[in-house]
Amino acid sequence: MTKSKNTPTREYAKDTGLLIGCILLLIAYLHERPVLILPAMLIQVLAMTFPSLFKPVSILWQYVTVGVGNVTNRIVLTIIFWGIVTPVGFARKHGGADPLKLRAWKQSESSVFTLRDHTFSADDLNNPY
Repeated sequence: MTKSKNTPTREYAKDTGLLIGCILLLIAYLHERPVLILPAMLIQVLAMTFPSLFKPVSILWQYVTVGVGNVTNRIVLTIIFWGIVTPVGFARKHGGADPLKLRAWKQSESSVFTLRDHTFSADDLNNPY
């Protein structure tokens, strides 16, 4: 019997329970609420002994983490594209770079393609870069 894609494993459920306990301990420490220490410790003991109790919470946690991951990936990749790739492209364009030889394409009747008449040998495969 195979597990469903959304069914968390025992280890994932245990990790979710331990994370909840750690978050409660952190809140208790940062906000000086000692009343949260006992429930946090109880949750951590339950997570280590009966991880199946945390399977419903771990399913929800799995959906939340996938959603946050998708949004974060898009934000980071957008920042990289607009912050690095686009300025480099503008700088190359205004600096006169023409790697595709687009300016030379229609200026003459001759071809702008580079002729490569190379016979490959076994030594070419040793250092392909």
